[in-house]
Amino acid sequence: MPLLLTDNNVRELLDISDAIEVAEIALKEYQRGNAENLPRHHFYANSGTGAFFMRSFQGALPASGVAGLRLTT
Repeated sequence: MPLLLTDNNVRELLDISDAIEVAEIALKEYQRGNAENLPRHHFYANSGTGAFFMRSFQGALPASGVAGLRLTT
C-alpha cells in the first residue's frame, strides 16, 4: 500500500541518526546487488503560459520489503 509523505512528515518521523543508519544499510545492499537505484529523471514541458518541471527518483530494497518514489514539481 502506498504511503504519501511530505518533507515535513519525514522530518517529524525520522531523525538524522536513523536516516544515516538506513542509508548505510541501503548502500551496502546496493553494493551487494540486492537493491535498485534508478538514475534521476528530469521532465520539462513548455507552454504558452509557462513551463512545467518534474523530477523523479526511484529505488527499492526488496529484502526489506520497501520501494520508494520521490516526485518533485
